[in-house]
Amino acid sequence: MAGRPKRRSVFAMLDQLGEHQIFAILSEISQVEFSRRIGISRTMLWSWIKKDPERRRQLEDAKQARADKLADETLAIADGAQPMKPAVAQARLQIDVRKFLVAALERGGPTAVPTVQQMHLEALKAVAAEDAAGEGEC
Repeated sequence: MAGRPKRRSVFAMLDQLGEHQIFAILSEISQVEFSRRIGISRTMLWSWIKKDPERRRQLEDAKQARADKLADETLAIADGAQPMKPAVAQARLQIDVRKFLVAALERGGPTAVPTVQQMHLEALKAVAAEDAAGEGEC
């Protein structure tokens, strides 16, 4: 049988694991970490997920659950920080990392977090659009 035997075997293994179990795990750890643990590439996992729109929805739900968990951890860290400078600095760093992860999950992944250049470009576009709208009113 021609085609992609490796891909078929990975998809069969993922199907055997079961969607419910996979997305329950993805609500706890990242796609990269999950892929590493089961010995496949993240690209292969993403190919399996995007094959079915229901899997995409389940991934979004898993990401939201993970973001909620990180938000809860952030609150616990902030509330439990001792008033000593090293402990406060460590707690602040832990909170910043979790805020980054939540933002990344909400935007679709760490690669989707905008860079300073992207934010600057978006701001310039918004100003240009406001100027163009203002000229049309005259």
